[in-house]
Amino acid sequence: MKLHRENGLLEPYAEIHAEDTPEGLHLELTFALDPTIEKLAAAFYMDGSGSMQQMGAYGRTEGGFFGLFGTPRNPVQEAMRIMVPYLAKKDANGQCRVAYWATGSGGTQIEVISEMGATASEAEFKGPRTYGGGTNLLPAVRDFVAYINTCRDAGEEIKACIAAIVTDGEIHDLEDCVAYTATLARAIEDKKFPRTNLVIVGVGKEVDEEQLEQLEEATPAFYSGRDIWCHAEADSVADLPELVAHLLDANIPAFWGGAKISDAQGKTVLELPDMVPAVIEFTVPRGSRSFTLEAGGKRFVQDLSGLGQH
Repeated sequence: MKLHRENGLLEPYAEIHAEDTPEGLHLELTFALDPTIEKLAAAFYMDGSGSMQQMGAYGRTEGGFFGLFGTPRNPVQEAMRIMVPYLAKKDANGQCRVAYWATGSGGTQIEVISEMGATASEAEFKGPRTYGGGTNLLPAVRDFVAYINTCRDAGEEIKACIAAIVTDGEIHDLEDCVAYTATLARAIEDKKFPRTNLVIVGVGKEVDEEQLEQLEEATPAFYSGRDIWCHAEADSVADLPELVAHLLDANIPAFWGGAKISDAQGKTVLELPDMVPAVIEFTVPRGSRSFTLEAGGKRFVQDLSGLGQH
């Protein structure tokens, strides 16, 4: 399906996946992206706290007598070799900022690795020079904001930005992060900073789900866009790539200006007032032979007859 967009925006193509459910035909619509048009900037922050080291996330020898022999594994490196190139493809320059956060004696430092692209699939991610003695999130958020402003000061046009942040435990400066979210929201609302999404993923058993939910609810009422924070939880580092990819696609813009999905009877099943993400999901009645997407002042009817419904 080709969506003809006005005002110089991307003509995105959509891929459709369908699944029969008790509620009806569940559809997942994936738009092709052109980050150079959406002017997206991205960054990736991996938890560099001491607890990550203690849980063996940055390497632990497997096999052998009491772990003295065997092939060393670095689960973080394995995950980042997948996640970083995936995120970099969403950046307009094909490069995303990569850093460890929660490093240093107080867990307040940032260790920037570099800007990385496709070659990150072969890079070494051995961990920070100094593992952190705490988990302070605000320095990572401030670093991201400073990075975006530096890019803009250098002449880069940025319309939207996204940061993926991985954590394994309790956030020690949650109240400061909530307060700063309001400050950031005001800057975005006043068009002094690009539209921003902060994707935070907790990994392991020590993550405080309530804290992550508080971040997701931190966007103030005056803000007119989507919530700045979203979160998810992974059981292990190995689960991160798939989960992070899903969250990125759900929060990276395919295009702006809103969209509405209606079923074959004209009933609205999904309405997006502003940003339309790269992946959207909705359900239409079982047996539906089409749905209609309204975007950019135009209507597009998608035939569903070839999706093999029962």
